[in-house]
This record gives sequence, structure tokens and C-alpha cells, in this order.
Amino acid sequence: MKRELRYRWKEIEHSIDQEKLDRLAADFETDFFEDVLAKNPMHVPALISLGELYTKNGRVDEGLAIDMKLSSLFPYEPVIHYNLACSLALAGRTGEAVEMLRKSINLGYDDFEAMQNDADLASVRDHPKYIELLLNLKNSA
Repeated sequence: MKRELRYRWKEIEHSIDQEKLDRLAADFETDFFEDVLAKNPMHVPALISLGELYTKNGRVDEGLAIDMKLSSLFPYEPVIHYNLACSLALAGRTGEAVEMLRKSINLGYDDFEAMQNDADLASVRDHPKYIELLLNLKNSA
């Protein structure tokens, strides 16, 4: 039976292009985590995974809503606030994104190289408050 399934999967895999397979996998994962949260809205691993999936798949507003919920659940977690800054930046809320970056740094976020190279933060790189934040970080180092 397993051999038949493996053979059948190879047949299916060749008939569907990789982009469609990736979309199907993302949809499956999204549905799975949405179902988990429907049963337990405070399931933190599901919240984190679903937020990442939403953002990765262009559902920025939904990812932002989850990141906001996570930041209220974990008000002192620097990575949660960094992720919220990324979602705010992707949503075009650059001023708020920079302020959230500042908060994440004040809470202990210290991967400044990642911050400078993160594609999610591209929209804030020319923002005067972001430039000021970087200058302050360099001067305090």
C-alpha cells in the first residue's frame, strides 16, 4: 500500500508545478492553525505560526492583528515587539514601526545586523526616526 501511495504521489507531484504545491501547503498550514485557534484562541505556538504564515502569504493586516495580540500577551518580549515592528512597516505604518523597533531594543532586542537587513523593514530605512535610532545605537556602542 505504501509503495502505491508513494508512486501515486510522484505522479501527482509531476503534474502540479512547485508554485501550486507551495500554495497548497501554505493553505493547509493556514487552515490547520486557524482550526487550532478556533478551539483555543490563546494557543501561542499556533498564533506565532499563523502570524508568520499570514505575513509570508501577503495577508499583512491579518499578520499584524496577530502580532498585536501577541505583544499584548507578552509585553516584555523583545522579539515579539520586533516582529510587530516588521508587520507595522509592511502595513505602511512606518512611524509606528520605528517606535516599536525602539521599544523592542529597550526590551533587549540586540540583533542590529538583522534589523538593518530585514526586507520587512525596507519601508522604514529612510524614515528620519529610524536613522536617528541607528545613530543612537552606534553612539551607545
